[in-house]
Formats: sequence, C-alpha cells, structure tokens
Amino acid sequence: MMPAMIVVWIICMTTLQNLSISGFLFSHRHRTPLLVRNNLSPLHSFVADGSDYSTGEGDFEEEEETSSVDDASGYNRLAADAPVVELKPVPPSKNSANRFVALFYDRDVDASNRDATELHQNRVEADLEHVMYCRKANLYNETFNSESMVDVVWSYPLLSSDLGRLVGHALCLDSPAVHHVREFLEKEPVLRSLTGGDVSQVPLFRWRHMKDHTLRMDSGRSGIPTLIMSMDGSEREDVRAATNVSHVQYLIRSERVVQAGPLHVCTETKDDVESKAVGDIVIFNAASRTHAIEFAENDPCAKEGLYETIRVHRFNDVDVSGKFVLRDQFDLDAYEPGDQMRDALKHWGYPVEDHQTEWINN
Repeated sequence: MMPAMIVVWIICMTTLQNLSISGFLFSHRHRTPLLVRNNLSPLHSFVADGSDYSTGEGDFEEEEETSSVDDASGYNRLAADAPVVELKPVPPSKNSANRFVALFYDRDVDASNRDATELHQNRVEADLEHVMYCRKANLYNETFNSESMVDVVWSYPLLSSDLGRLVGHALCLDSPAVHHVREFLEKEPVLRSLTGGDVSQVPLFRWRHMKDHTLRMDSGRSGIPTLIMSMDGSEREDVRAATNVSHVQYLIRSERVVQAGPLHVCTETKDDVESKAVGDIVIFNAASRTHAIEFAENDPCAKEGLYETIRVHRFNDVDVSGKFVLRDQFDLDAYEPGDQMRDALKHWGYPVEDHQTEWINN
C-alpha cells in the first residue's frame, strides 16, 4: 500500500503544479480559482501566494452588510436625505471679451536708471501692493466694485537665469477695451514705481490664447513651469504662415504645454486688420534649463528663422485671486499670510466667497 500512496501523491502534486498559473490554482474543467486557505493575520490584505486577492476563506471576518452605507450598486442611503441643489453654468466674467498681455523688463521701463539690485529690491517692496491691487480688480459682483473693467488672469514675475533676482513681468489681462487695460497698468504698483505712471513704453499685445485642451497641461505636473517669449523679425509674415501648422503640432506632441498662443499688435479692436501676429508666448513644463532652451530652439518657427529674439524665463506664479491658497495640511486652523489679506478685503466689503465670484473659481 505504501508505494501506491507515494505514486498517487506524486501524480497529484504534478497535476497541481501544471495547473498553477501566475500564483493561482485553477480547476481543469471550469478554469476557476480553487479555494486556497491562508493563515495570515487579518491585518494583511495580501495572501500567502503574494497576490492581493484570493477566493479562499481567509481568517478575517466579513463586515456585516449593515455596516456600510453603500450597497453593491453604489447607492448611498445617507445621501437620500441630502437636499437637491441645481448646478448652473459658471457665468462668464463681464470682462472676458478680449485678452491682453503686458511684457516688460524692469530695466527697460525704469525712469530712475537704477541698478539690478535696486530694481529687485523695488519689486520686493511692491509685491504685496501688486497682489492686493490685482485681487481688488478681480473681486467684484453686481453690487460691489462693479466698475472694475479688468480681470487679472495671471501674473508672472520673471526670474533671472540664476533664479536670484526678479527682472521683469508677464501680465495677462481680460478687458472689454484696450483703454481700460492701459488705465489699469498706469495704477499698477510695480509699474507705477518704475515709470511714475507713464506706461506708453510698456509693450502691450493682444493675445490669441489657443483653447485646444491638448495645450492645457497642468502647470508643474511634468517639469518646471517656464515661459518662452519669441518675437518675429520684420517682414516675415510668409514664414509665420508656412510654419503655423507645424508649430502647433510640435507643441501638442510635446505634451508639456500649459498655455500658448500668438501675440498680436494691440489695436483698438481685435478685428482690426492691422492686428497682425508679431510673436508667440509658450508656457510649458521644462525638465531642466537645458531642456527649456532646446525646446525653444527646436520649435519649427525658430528653425525656419521666424523669430528675431527668443527669451526663456522661469517665473513666480502670483496668486492674484486669493482663491487657491494651499492650506497647511498639518494645521488647517493656522492663520496663513494670505488669510490676512483675504480678511482685509472681506472687511472692506469685497466679495471674497466662492459663490460671490464664481467666474474666478475656474
């Protein structure tokens, strides 16, 4: 009897080994997992064969059905008594008719001929005023601050190549008319400290922001947010027309572009035939400084000689809305620096709550 038992044992083990696939045991007829009992602690979610799942009877006890508020279909009975709220489309801003970009280097517009260190210090001192000024422009509704005719879409102080100084600014503004934008710039704290209020020498453009979702990658997700400013050479309209499609394809294929679009001459109306494209702005996530430069140089427009100048900058992203301040996750009750400004705006009557300025929440 003993030799026969050994033979049977060997046959069984061989059969089980052949039917073992990727750590699971399958029956020959139905190809379904056999029951495998594990002896691990109930604190473990994995089983003895190294998988995360087993059809075996584990040592843990299943929770009673009444302990869950969700049934198998995903229905949550606690939500049954929740009030029904009708969501409405986010209203567009009253200032969203035209988009403009102001681009300037401090040294080019400074009326006092200050050196680089003085200009940087001037910016540091004006920073708080700049943020407050932009937030006041953005926070309005039909009852308060309704005369604000400019939305600050984004504000990017430009950094020097060594990241040690602030050297300029890129400012994106929405407004129904160009004269509202110029009035806004005349009173903007940084420019006022540089120019004394005369913004006639500040480069201002209409910006045709490309809306394609493939050019709306999350800022910082795959690299360091970087801005490329490229200005066309004279009489190169034919080169721009010839490279337009390949330029857009190049940006899409990169899967790194956050925002992009051509800069146009700032005419009184956007339909003016004189509002021709004169440059491009591309904001993208760069893997490194070297990658940023290579990305700019390999653009088909650059290769074909469209641009006279190309400048690449890292930048600071200023929160001009006050809506997206990241809280201290370890102390949610902490009084953050941004809270002081928000409380001050609320005290003065500005509509700082989300439901009061819905167009900013996007």
